[in-house]
Amino acid sequence: MKRRILILLAIAVSISFLGACSKKAEGTDEKKLSVYSSFYPVWDFTSKIGGDKIDNKLLVPMGTEAHDWEPSTTDIANLEKADVLVINGAGMESWSDSIIDSLSNENLSVIVAADGIDLMEGHCHHDHDHENCDHDSEEDKHEDHDACCEDHAKKDGHQDHDACCEDHAKKD
Repeated sequence: MKRRILILLAIAVSISFLGACSKKAEGTDEKKLSVYSSFYPVWDFTSKIGGDKIDNKLLVPMGTEAHDWEPSTTDIANLEKADVLVINGAGMESWSDSIIDSLSNENLSVIVAADGIDLMEGHCHHDHDHENCDHDSEEDKHEDHDACCEDHAKKDGHQDHDACCEDHAKKD
């Protein structure tokens, strides 16, 4: 809990610092920071911290799965002009690393909300895509290969053991 408070404080200080750097000369209107937030919870969180000091825009449209979304060329062009990009991190935005690396905006500050947080280890279930699973973990080693495949055959609707094992091998 203390770590989350420190991270929130760090984000607030970062936004305040960036706001101070982007102020116009004394006596003129204050420029709002151009902030892009990856998906709604991050946008909401950022809006509450930045308040009226930022112009916060949502990248992933409401109702869209954040894991599967990819930025459009317009989104990338907007990030080239942005001051701040706030993302969740921890693998939530699969597109973030490649997009951030491709940007030429040297002034873009990227805030990763999950930085500094010890994440809980997840568990791999065999009824989904195995792209992000660690099948070498002790927990996932199967004592009895035949029983494992028979169990998977029932869950996945395979008619026989061989088809299940072939399918399971492809996924792993």
